[in-house]
Amino acid sequence: MIYIIVVAIVEFAYIVYQDFTNRKEREKLQIKLMSKDITEYKEAIEPKPKPTKSEESPYKPMEEINTDKLMSADDNL
Repeated sequence: MIYIIVVAIVEFAYIVYQDFTNRKEREKLQIKLMSKDITEYKEAIEPKPKPTKSEESPYKPMEEINTDKLMSADDNL
């Protein structure tokens, strides 16, 4: 009796695995069919690079600057 339950659980896990892999392959095929050429396909398949942290700007936002200080600034820099 326990063997039947174990076999059923293993079969269910196999079905879930097959469904997962089939969906991935189906998405790849759909992208391949919708792409106009090889370069567009490669752009769609390759993972996009993560943006790197850029250095913080040395400038302050306009909202943080006192208006009087801004008006008295020298424009000839």
